[in-house]
Parts: sequence; C-alpha cells; structure tokens
Amino acid sequence: MKIRNGFVSNSSSVSFVAIGYKIDEQTARKYLSDVMHLDVSENDDVQETIETLDGPIESIGDLGFVLGKVFKFSSDGGGDDKMIKNAADVIAEIEKQGNAIGLGKPKIFTGEYMG
Repeated sequence: MKIRNGFVSNSSSVSFVAIGYKIDEQTARKYLSDVMHLDVSENDDVQETIETLDGPIESIGDLGFVLGKVFKFSSDGGGDDKMIKNAADVIAEIEKQGNAIGLGKPKIFTGEYMG
C-alpha cells in the first residue's frame, strides 16, 4: 500500500484526515495494556485486537496506527458520518489519551492509502 498526501484518486483509495498521534505496534500494544487494561501478549495480533474496539486506536494502511480520531473518505463519495461539534473538546480528549503513555501534543495529518 502506498500512502501519499492528496485526494482520493482511484476506486481502491481511501483518503483520511487524522487528529492524534501516529504510533507503532509497540506503542499501540502499550496503550492497550497500560491504559485500556487489555491482556495483549507478544503473540497476540494487535491489528485484530484494534479491529474489535470502537476506538481510540485505528489502523490506516501502511501508515500504521493512529491514537486519536481518523476521518476516512472513499472515491465513491462515501465517508465517515462523524461530526466534530467542538474541536477543542476532541483535541483535549485526544491529548489526554496521549498523555496517558507519555506522548506530546497531538498532530493533524492527512494522506491516502490503498484500501
């Protein structure tokens, strides 16, 4: 899968806007264990565990994992119906999640991956 900034360019692409932290598998495992108190051993598939949850970690292609909010949009016009009513509240909640494992300020980033 290729990730690049820009808009959706073909039918198998998904564009996204994310607010939060790009994290690797080890950091995702730490958050699941230390903050969410889930028993995630080294042999467990972190991706599968994340897929069973309703946030706060999401997988986005080869980028890895995002701790925060991810808004995805497909080339067929589909997209998340999630609405941010108060951005300051959303950012404060994401920052609280990041602080739980020693991350700094959340970032806003965009990209595209092959879905």
